[in-house]
Amino acid sequence: MTTVSTARSNRPHAFVSNSIPLGSFAMPRQPFLPTYEEKPYSVGYFSLDSKPEFAKLIGLCIGIWSYVDNEIGTMFGLLLGMQSQAALEVFLSLRRASNQRDALSAAAKHRLDGETKLAFDAVMILYKSLESQRNDLAHGCFGTIENIDDALLWIKIEHHVHFMADAITTEGRGIFRTDRHELLKRNMFVYN
Repeated sequence: MTTVSTARSNRPHAFVSNSIPLGSFAMPRQPFLPTYEEKPYSVGYFSLDSKPEFAKLIGLCIGIWSYVDNEIGTMFGLLLGMQSQAALEVFLSLRRASNQRDALSAAAKHRLDGETKLAFDAVMILYKSLESQRNDLAHGCFGTIENIDDALLWIKIEHHVHFMADAITTEGRGIFRTDRHELLKRNMFVYN
């Protein structure tokens, strides 16, 4: 987001450039199974090296999120009155976004009504969804599918940890599953 001044007003507003290529993120991620079940793949820290366009988009999503948080803080300040420096500092000290959303919703409950409150509620639902998607990108594990250039694998870190711990302990005892990656595949998704 960039702050600019409009020709008709000196009020700054935020906008997102339409020139950002959404490319691979235009469609929500899809389950790995059953579509890619037989395809060779790898998951690891090196995966984004071979997918620079995905890496660029992920970095962009993570990088611009501070500006989204800035707008949420500004909205809180407007609801309480911008003269309330103490209230803004309290809001900014709430590091968990869910706590900030709760504080913002509590302020809105007492300051907004009618269509304005409905619009606020809609924005908060959208914000929560986008924040969740951003967190998935920032904290997920990535992989690649062999010979498919426009696909990027994604898995929650907790599912990857469970898979790794299970594989190491089970195979360390000499027990090998028919499909050694079953736990991984069941929880893996594909961006394409």
